[in-house]
Amino acid sequence: MTVADTSNISDLKTICDEKIRFYLKRKQYKEIHFHEDVLLVAGYIGAIVCLLDFLYSYKYPFNQTIWFSYISVPIYAAATAFAYYYDRAVKKQSFYCGKNDKHTLMAISNTKKNNQHYFLTIQINKNSGSSAKSFGDYFFEDGELCSTALENEVDRLISIADVASSKKQ
Repeated sequence: MTVADTSNISDLKTICDEKIRFYLKRKQYKEIHFHEDVLLVAGYIGAIVCLLDFLYSYKYPFNQTIWFSYISVPIYAAATAFAYYYDRAVKKQSFYCGKNDKHTLMAISNTKKNNQHYFLTIQINKNSGSSAKSFGDYFFEDGELCSTALENEVDRLISIADVASSKKQ
């Protein structure tokens, strides 16, 4: 039993996202962590360059190490800019990427400030099914999640995206 604070939109969204993630795993989708890995590598590159700059500057006087700082700061800035761009342009608001025998699936969710709607998109091979429903459709008044309503909506969106995908092939 999953219970949420019904006055907190972020809490409601997080619970829906997690429930969808577990539901898709039960439907035999294997989660793909490629997007998270790309962001981690960019972060590690920036952090390692900064650490090397710090260690080099700690060991030698400033005048001898300033050239390394001139190199490391732009590398760190480029890694951070790349991670930001990748997160905003490629990953967008996706919270789940998975694959099964037939196709690759991406689940994208969004909420808007002062809006009680949960925007959910299921994308299969660049074809998608979308919905915008009130959180009240997925939660009871006491904050308990109605799993069947959310799972039925996910199944409906998967079938819409799957039909669109099979028509193009």
